[in-house]
Amino acid sequence: MLTVCCLLFHVSAAKAETTNPTAYDNVIYVAQASVNPTNRTEVELSVCMNNTAKIRGFQFDLYLPDGMTAVKTSKGKVAASLNAARLPEDDEHTLTVAEQSDGAIRFLCASQYEETFTGTSGKIVTVKVNIEGLAVGKHPMTLKAIKLSENDISKFYEVDEIVTWFTVRSGSTDTGTYSNVIYVNPATVDPKDGTEVGLSICMDNTAKIRGFQFDLYLPDGMTSMKTTKGKVAATLNAARLPEDDEHTLTVAELNDGAIRFLCASQYDEAFTGTTGKIITLKVNIEGLIDGEYPITLKAIKLSETDISKFYEVDEVVTTLTISTTTGISDATRLNNKEKITNDKWFTLDGRRISVSSASSVLPKGVYIHQGKKVVVKN
Repeated sequence: MLTVCCLLFHVSAAKAETTNPTAYDNVIYVAQASVNPTNRTEVELSVCMNNTAKIRGFQFDLYLPDGMTAVKTSKGKVAASLNAARLPEDDEHTLTVAEQSDGAIRFLCASQYEETFTGTSGKIVTVKVNIEGLAVGKHPMTLKAIKLSENDISKFYEVDEIVTWFTVRSGSTDTGTYSNVIYVNPATVDPKDGTEVGLSICMDNTAKIRGFQFDLYLPDGMTSMKTTKGKVAATLNAARLPEDDEHTLTVAELNDGAIRFLCASQYDEAFTGTTGKIITLKVNIEGLIDGEYPITLKAIKLSETDISKFYEVDEVVTTLTISTTTGISDATRLNNKEKITNDKWFTLDGRRISVSSASSVLPKGVYIHQGKKVVVKN
């Protein structure tokens, strides 16, 4: 039997930060994330798989940065699970997770009946971690000894090492200082997954909250999506509404650019739960380049069932991070000195550069073009 092995590449420790998952047809990596620990210290890492082959199983060793630890189940096992959306019907895949003596967490997954995963990209495993010990800054998440096998297990794909980044942010606004507060959940998105994004507006509350209002300010270049009737596309989260609920949500755009949200119950009913998403707001990020964008909530008021009792917060600022997975689709044209007619080029710090022939005008370096990082070697 012929053994087919695709050894993709090896990245030395000194070059690990340049590892690009999208350079490979069959690869596993941890999705980049950006979190403010004042909002929460337990987070979920999304381990993703991109594949052109029909993959039956995989294995890899995950190395968490110092200060980040795996959350354990009640039985003392690492809290990790397969993503049901990528499993075939009546699936028999098994996932084994074990901590190694060198600090790695080893993941082994296979199907007893040679079934393959569905889809060709996206989350394959979720791992819960605690970030309480992480300092502000960027922290490497490393996958080593990555192997993906086809139905015929003699056909497999290998990647030595993939490094992505977990960013711990700081900010002057700390939602953790308030017992009753509303804020936009910080998130990291990749425009290649779609320019329409659902913002999760969350409410943490110790009181029984009946209604609320706030003004939301989006950053320049981010716009709210509209329904077919021209209204702002925003909806209450059904999971936090009481049974047979009568809450009404009114959303209106104001002259100063704010979007005002008003919500109340006609029958003095309180929202269920004490934390989590209360509203989903759809926005468009099509015109934004990679970076962090502040989303501000002002004039926040939350009222109890007795409307004379309410809670106020002046301002809460959180961040939506746009992080385009590195691509090199235009690198060949650039380095062959072909003319580029699209003048929407940017430096990594967001400065726009007007060019007609990129290969003759742009010096050697890395640029943003059409939402992707492009390397100019000349």
